[in-house]
Amino acid sequence: MTNLQLLRITKGMSQSELAQKLGMRPCDLSKLENRWYARINSRVFGNIKRLFGTEWTFEALMQEASAPSPPSQIVPPPDSSEGEIRKAS
Repeated sequence: MTNLQLLRITKGMSQSELAQKLGMRPCDLSKLENRWYARINSRVFGNIKRLFGTEWTFEALMQEASAPSPPSQIVPPPDSSEGEIRKAS
């Protein structure tokens, strides 16, 4: 999943809705989200920036979205027993 797809989903938009807002066909947005295009025209890119923020570059939008990491489980050290209180040294 690209950052562009993640932004679209986060905003609760379908591909058709976003394509309409960007002024492109849904099939072209699908190709864009699936990285079939190496670039897009400046009008569409300007619309993306207006919707999602000016900090986005095309390269950043096409990068794989970072999946949230699962919460780590706290595991007590192997030499301590439950309920044991140690004095700090």
